Amino acid sequence: MLFSLVLRRLPGSCAILLLACSLVDAVAAPSPLDTLRPPDRALKEGINCYRRGAFDSATVLLNKALRLARAVTPAPDTLTLLRAYNNLGNVAADQGRKPQALAFYLQSLALAEASHNRANAAKTGNNIGTLYQNWN
Repeated sequence: MLFSLVLRRLPGSCAILLLACSLVDAVAAPSPLDTLRPPDRALKEGINCYRRGAFDSATVLLNKALRLARAVTPAPDTLTLLRAYNNLGNVAADQGRKPQALAFYLQSLALAEASHNRANAAKTGNNIGTLYQNWN
């Protein structure tokens, strides 16, 4: 709305130039993913694929996040590792691979507890409970 108010007050050619500059800035603006570290970028992309139902792509990207998070120096990126394992568990659970989902969730839970990350331990614990509830 503010943009339209500015356009009305400017002469015609200035308004067009301002609009063109705004469009160029919008197109050239970096994606929020561009500012993330590689392990986090792979994790976010994997989560996005999972949410869209692209399970194979999600698995590839989440495994890439694991690889990259393990390679972080001086110590592995525990938060990315535990989130990647939790999301791999989600993918496996949605595909009906419940034993594999449980294994991923347990890895995530162990990392969360070791790093005293209560929030992610609770999320993973909830996922384990849901998995057992739906186990047939």
